[in-house]
Amino acid sequence: MARKGYGIFENLTRSPWPVGLVFGVIAFALIRFGLPAYFEHSASPILAKVGASLGPTLTPLAWIVLIFSCLASLFSFIGARRRRRLLDVQRDLDSIAALGWKHFELLVAEAYRRQGYRVEETGQGGADGGIDLILRRSGEGAGAVQAVAHPQGAGERSARNARADASPRGACGEADLRGAYTPDAVAFAAGKPIELVTGEALLALVRLGQGMVTSVGYIEPAS
Repeated sequence: MARKGYGIFENLTRSPWPVGLVFGVIAFALIRFGLPAYFEHSASPILAKVGASLGPTLTPLAWIVLIFSCLASLFSFIGARRRRRLLDVQRDLDSIAALGWKHFELLVAEAYRRQGYRVEETGQGGADGGIDLILRRSGEGAGAVQAVAHPQGAGERSARNARADASPRGACGEADLRGAYTPDAVAFAAGKPIELVTGEALLALVRLGQGMVTSVGYIEPAS
């Protein structure tokens, strides 16, 4: 699925790597053979003549599109390997807390991917918050994730921001690595589609993705 605000190349790099290859092969065939054949078999003699000469003319463009798509597929493959390694090397909350905001967002995305979610990285967040990920899984509604690693307890304002961004799409979680969520944040989230994710819960999710544990129980946010 194309993502708003991104060009074709970046959309391909953010898609699973086979998508770029398939796109490139189909585009090559359409440009190199499909368009010329369409015009060549036209009832109009003029269009048929154009079609006969169109193939060699479009060949360079077809190859450019194919190479462009293969490069996007390569970047996608490399990016996927980096994300997998990013999750596999995490050992404790200290290593997670040492991550920058972008790597933290990538870690959260990969952790959910390993639980069978299709993850869309929206690019709407950043170091200062906002919706970072959209999660989808068969049989479940879409969920929005704000991936923010709070060094200390997160407050009601953060929960309100999550609610404002997530309400059209589902639950929103944040990772509070070092401290408990404040009572105001817990009270605000109560009864709403907001899951306040503690550092321990995130670490458990990471370990599940690593295969170190086989299940993760729900961890109530501390009040």
